[in-house]
Amino acid sequence: MVAAGIGPQNWREPETVALPDDFLPAYPTLVRQLVWRRGHRQPAEALQFLNPLEFRLPPPGTYTSLAVAADRVDVAINTQEQIWVWGDFDADGQTSTAVLVGALRKLGTRVSYFIPNRLTESHGLKAPQLDSIVEAGCRVLITCDCGTNDAAVVDYANSKGLDVIITDHHQQTGPIPRAVAVCNSSHFSPADPLNGAPGVAMAYLLVRELFERRSRGQDVQQELDLVALGIIADLAPGSPANRAFLARGLPRLWREPRPGVRALLKLIGVPSETLETLKISFKLAPLLNAAGRLADA
Repeated sequence: MVAAGIGPQNWREPETVALPDDFLPAYPTLVRQLVWRRGHRQPAEALQFLNPLEFRLPPPGTYTSLAVAADRVDVAINTQEQIWVWGDFDADGQTSTAVLVGALRKLGTRVSYFIPNRLTESHGLKAPQLDSIVEAGCRVLITCDCGTNDAAVVDYANSKGLDVIITDHHQQTGPIPRAVAVCNSSHFSPADPLNGAPGVAMAYLLVRELFERRSRGQDVQQELDLVALGIIADLAPGSPANRAFLARGLPRLWREPRPGVRALLKLIGVPSETLETLKISFKLAPLLNAAGRLADA
């Protein structure tokens, strides 16, 4: 049923803007107008908006925190130290954990993971669980989607001889933890293309550093399906970097969904080849988030 007075004939379009002649001259007038109204006024920026695959991530080594974190992980890989990944119970935390654990295992790392229970342990690092991890032989702890505001627990971890690496995106509300490295996209400048990247993107950037050092940059791109899923589930902003991650990761979800994703899609009756952002936001992501809110993610 259509409300009275509403119909195709009632569409009202904004007034046409006078555009510079050199602004996207190869594109139709409607596209040029839409892109301009969205605030993309520089030709290069506008072209990246229209073609997300044109965006290139800053090269490995650009961010000191990620390089320092990769240095420590490299030592752990080379000496076969036990690494634990501390994740989180929402979809961003789940995908971040999967990216780190899966990629590190491909590098031959001894790695385990821990995801807290929201109802009994809540978000972030907790000392009792750290004790269990240390007793299990952990020497290096990598957080994902958490850890930025756990300075006191990081100090406790240091006292136990545990080296902590933080990958996160949450805003800093207290002192910066005395970790080996704090890799947090919210610490990047507002003009940085990765400012606003969610936890899963920061986890991906860390393993990208490790794979590029081994001339295996193509291999790590297999994790981009999880990056895309985490970005959409966490409602991350539509920055050039996030849109580029989506443009590269969504086709992997369509073509070769992982067994767990395939099972969830079968449950909700959504074929993988039709899995666009709307269906991820309102059908697939809520299932992932529900697990961590109702029981054990």
